[in-house]
Amino acid sequence: MELIWPGNGHFPGDGIAWLPDQRLVFTGDFVFNDRMLGVHPFSQVVEWRKAFKRIAALDPRFLVPGHGFPGPLAKAQRDTGDYLDFLVEKVGKALDDWKDLGETTDMLGDASQFRYLKFYDGWHRRNINRTYLQLEGAQ
Repeated sequence: MELIWPGNGHFPGDGIAWLPDQRLVFTGDFVFNDRMLGVHPFSQVVEWRKAFKRIAALDPRFLVPGHGFPGPLAKAQRDTGDYLDFLVEKVGKALDDWKDLGETTDMLGDASQFRYLKFYDGWHRRNINRTYLQLEGAQ
């Protein structure tokens, strides 16, 4: 077993446990399957996205997430990786286009491709808001 720090994410300092012979990774809160991830004020969305890509680069056969059910990389990509891409790319584009926070949240507030995730209604708009504030603060 290898303990790896792929970067900051949902919580600063989270790590993963990688079993290379089995191609199995215990991801902790870097991966949320079946439910919407939550961006907290201490979460680092851009770094989380990079960390997810580092985990995916291990090419695991199976992931045990911090939240949700274990599954293959394709599921983790769909439920977490694609959503992190959405947040960073879409919110980043809105900032580049000089959209304000309210406009951005309204514009991106209906992401039907992620509506199947549990807790979507409670987290999605909040995630847009917190991502916007993080990206704006980094400019």
